[in-house]
Amino acid sequence: MKITDLRTTVVSVPFRTPDGTPSDTAGITNVLLEIVTDEGLVGLGEAVGQPTAIAVRSVIEASRPALIGERAYNVERIVKRFYAYLGTHHYRGIANNALAAVEMALWDLLGKRFGCPAYQLLGGLFRARVSYFYWIPRSTPEGMALEAKQAVADGFDVLYFKVGFDPFEDEAALAAVREAAGPRVKIRIDANEAWTAGVAIQRISAWERYRLDFVEEPVMYRDVAGLAAVQAAVRVPVAANQSAWTDFDAFQIIARRAADVIVSDPHQVGGLLAFKKVAAMAEVANMPINKHSSGELGISTSASLHVAVTIPNLTDGNQIYANLLVDDVVEDPPRLDAGMLAPTDKPGLGVALNAEKVAKYAALYQERGQYVHPYFTRALGYLLPDPPPSR
Repeated sequence: MKITDLRTTVVSVPFRTPDGTPSDTAGITNVLLEIVTDEGLVGLGEAVGQPTAIAVRSVIEASRPALIGERAYNVERIVKRFYAYLGTHHYRGIANNALAAVEMALWDLLGKRFGCPAYQLLGGLFRARVSYFYWIPRSTPEGMALEAKQAVADGFDVLYFKVGFDPFEDEAALAAVREAAGPRVKIRIDANEAWTAGVAIQRISAWERYRLDFVEEPVMYRDVAGLAAVQAAVRVPVAANQSAWTDFDAFQIIARRAADVIVSDPHQVGGLLAFKKVAAMAEVANMPINKHSSGELGISTSASLHVAVTIPNLTDGNQIYANLLVDDVVEDPPRLDAGMLAPTDKPGLGVALNAEKVAKYAALYQERGQYVHPYFTRALGYLLPDPPPSR
């Protein structure tokens, strides 16, 4: 089964409400990939539109000579050719994202070829279902409390929201969500690199009374020493995401014990198998891994689920965008049941594109352009002063 063609489509799918980050991100812009083979099978993949959908799509398209003619079975070989052909080994931030789309499409093809779900090719079921969090968009404390109450009523037992804004507003949000959710529900917060180590230690220590499950990425991602200092100083577990972006980064965090939890995803590390390898590194160190979301539509959600069910040291409350999205581009998109998802037993990733919705959201991308991802404004926006008043 040889690869004969690649087809890419950029789509923009709105959120039901802006996510409450400084950019007030209003949706997801991602790249859909179809890998065509000489046997007529088509594998589906998806890349997040970071840093831009145009850039990611360009990397995928530029990799054609390294992919066309290759046997789809040879996943590891294709991964190495992808890195070697364009020299993208040195640009893994964007290369891994593009590669993730290619690699998940290969697993989709192999599952379809052998008539089995992708998880059976990735190690088989360790668990039947995966637990996901409920993302509470930032709004007023009262609004966030209502979201929390509804999430708990719907069966979610892990809640997540962004902090790193005004400290009094952050604490008001924490207090409101904790009161609304009750004492048993886990609350996780993500500062997206907003603090220095000293400020992080001060804030996290002051918020211990809210019984936080963990705090994600409290300091700038390059400040691994600062992350380790925070982890050593506070009693709340600390999670590394941006600072553990690639497999190399994750290894350094694990080796230094600079965090308590690794938060990662296939788009960050370059595919389903790469994500499983990072999870294995963490497992050897007796550390849990949490499946991150860089902004997934139905293809990536299904693909990540197929690898997540095979991982022994996976946490509960894994990350997902489902409750933010107004729609999806696949038939029968994955739907959470009390915060849980179970993988389909259909061959491959078990999803099919909805041609009408792909066309609709491709047209929306052409009309309005890229939805800006919160990482880029969140990580640096707090450093920028307010603009001077107009004259």
